Amino acid sequence: MTRSSLESRDVRNAARGAWVAILGDLAPELEAALARPGRHVPCPVHGGRDGFRLYPDAEKTGGGICNTCGAYPDGFSLLMWLKG
Repeated sequence: MTRSSLESRDVRNAARGAWVAILGDLAPELEAALARPGRHVPCPVHGGRDGFRLYPDAEKTGGGICNTCGAYPDGFSLLMWLKG
């Protein structure tokens, strides 16, 4: 497969259901959130006590939310936020 033939929808479909593993590999700063999807943990960007959580369906979507920084509905937007 050439790089130009890789479509974003194909990547999204391939990632669906595997986001916890993907985020674990690409974003070790999410370790606390990955251990407790849906539960509040410190924000991986600015810290604090409990302002961040992955959505309960994070395995399918990869999404999460910080009470201060905002919502990231899927793993792509979450990774872009985390990695700048």
